Amino acid sequence: MKIKKFTLMTLALLVSAVAFAQKVDVSLNKSRVLDLNDISAKVLVAATSKTDPTPVEQSNSLRNKAPRKAEVVTPPSDLDAEYFVVTGEYHYYTSSGWSPTQNVERTVKVYWDGDDVYIQGVDYYASDAYIKGTFTDNNTVVFPIGQYLGNVGADVYFGACDDDNNKIDATATFDEETNTFTFVDAVATLNTALTGMYAYGENVVVAPAGDDIDIPVEPPTDLVAEDWTYSGTDYWDATEVTKSVKVGFYGDEVYIQGLCDYFPEAWVKGMRDGNDVLFEQGQYYGTYRSRYNFYFRGVSGGYYSDVTFTLNSEENKLTSEDGVLLYCIDDGGTSTGLWGYEENVVISKIVEKAATPSNPTITNIRYATSGDIFEFNLPLVDTNNEGMVADKLAYQIYVEDEFGSPEIYTFTKDLYTKLEEDMTEIPATFTEEWDFYDGAFYFNSGTEELDKIGIKSIYHGGGETHESEITWYNIPHPILTTAPTGTITTNEFNATDGDGNSVTSNVKVCVDGDNLYISNIAGNNEWIKGTKTDTDTYTFAAGQDMGTYSSYRLFLLGSTAQTSAAVLGDVVVKVDNSAKVYKFQEGFAVNAGYIDKLYYLDYYMAGATISMEAVSGIDSVKATEESTANKGIFNLAGQRVNDNYKGIVIKNGKKVIVK
Repeated sequence: MKIKKFTLMTLALLVSAVAFAQKVDVSLNKSRVLDLNDISAKVLVAATSKTDPTPVEQSNSLRNKAPRKAEVVTPPSDLDAEYFVVTGEYHYYTSSGWSPTQNVERTVKVYWDGDDVYIQGVDYYASDAYIKGTFTDNNTVVFPIGQYLGNVGADVYFGACDDDNNKIDATATFDEETNTFTFVDAVATLNTALTGMYAYGENVVVAPAGDDIDIPVEPPTDLVAEDWTYSGTDYWDATEVTKSVKVGFYGDEVYIQGLCDYFPEAWVKGMRDGNDVLFEQGQYYGTYRSRYNFYFRGVSGGYYSDVTFTLNSEENKLTSEDGVLLYCIDDGGTSTGLWGYEENVVISKIVEKAATPSNPTITNIRYATSGDIFEFNLPLVDTNNEGMVADKLAYQIYVEDEFGSPEIYTFTKDLYTKLEEDMTEIPATFTEEWDFYDGAFYFNSGTEELDKIGIKSIYHGGGETHESEITWYNIPHPILTTAPTGTITTNEFNATDGDGNSVTSNVKVCVDGDNLYISNIAGNNEWIKGTKTDTDTYTFAAGQDMGTYSSYRLFLLGSTAQTSAAVLGDVVVKVDNSAKVYKFQEGFAVNAGYIDKLYYLDYYMAGATISMEAVSGIDSVKATEESTANKGIFNLAGQRVNDNYKGIVIKNGKKVIVK
């Protein structure tokens, strides 16, 4: 049958409409957006129906009943894409039930192949995944249930849910005049057994895109792209960033794929003039979380700009003096800041040869309720800052034995249940979406008895094996405080949070000898202890365990500010007898997951006080701003965010996913 199609629309790059340069607000904190497969979320929960959302865990027994092979749908390579827009009213399941309506609008690709049609982005979570449908007549398309969508923290499958909560094939009507698909039933994100839903969407329509939408760069179909290595310096953390990208030359056109971590398949296009290659700002990567539009931009002299690379043809390198960043604006056109910003960018062609890999780093250990997570950086460049083949790079982990000698750590099948065999050498690209991730892994044997952990890079390139030095990291251990034995009173805590809001709550206080004990600052009953260092001063050591919040362990951390440039350390509290208060001399954080890195759940400015006299008749928070435990939305870093934040958040003490 003949299906009416729209022709492929001409690529249009987003160009700023303003006639003046936009100043970059480099004072902004670095934005952190966490994907669904963030390593802190090991298990997702599915609901059996829309009306009766009884939780069902994705257990191995359900997984074994899956009647299909987990292969994503892929359109045939010889088809041309057309751009459509998916709209719908979606809901996702949380521990509190179904979310309010999330209005989705995203630009997607559609491929036509005779009676078959491939549509991208109908699923709420797997926005890049395709589903395949077949026309049964000119106006009806059936999309079979059970099509694998990928892993978004759990394996998910496509289907539909009718009014009786039956999980069925999805059917869409097709309007030949407008080229529009309208789904009859709610489309559903299903668990492995096809019995429970993670999300569903009603009134889902897939219609041709208009002329005013942003279209990603489409390289020529016969473009030959090769592996290059991207390296740069993170603006905020001053750490080295390396990753693999694809670079292709097509006449005077230069294409780069992989600059945007959130859209690794997206391309940007530059035009070559001699040795200069100009990449215009405003090139569109895609829409993230159904709301955030990501664009390519540069920074030059403190202003948003195009990015010019200098091509060294002999060394096969592209270098730039401009900053390269991801720039995100929401659907309303409002800037949300810089999402990834690197300087000193060098992109070099990878030529496999024998080479010594650069030393890796362990950046932090994150303490979560699901286990200790080590975060590391494995540079994809050698000691000469030249690119290496990622598939030939691996790492080994070391611990010190009882005599202080380095000992290779073995990841065993017993502790790492997704492994098929014990491993001592982990490929750089290896992940099983459970314990091993890009730049992180769970240390399932625990760190209580360890003082140091080391990491070494191993490169098997050019027929030879070369190793880096071992980089060691001193493990910061949580400080556990037992409950005091003296008289415990209820006292009033007054502070100003990082947003300038007044916070008043009641905490427990105990003076026991030279020690001052306080509990409930973090909204739970864990104690922290300060030791008297002179007649009117108590020092609270950083790293004291303050209990848990959602999936994170909380720690006390002194901090002079809320930025990455803050000085971190202990917390000093002075006794002010005239005002009858204990006064905090510097700002401090209820820190989420980290002991030696600021990633706060709540931040209080210097000058917070606790009354020295007990209060009565106060059993809960009384304030212009309620306590963290009862109010506010936080990301998994523990930072307070507003209602526009998208991703995994903590709300009312529970983890939810906001799209």
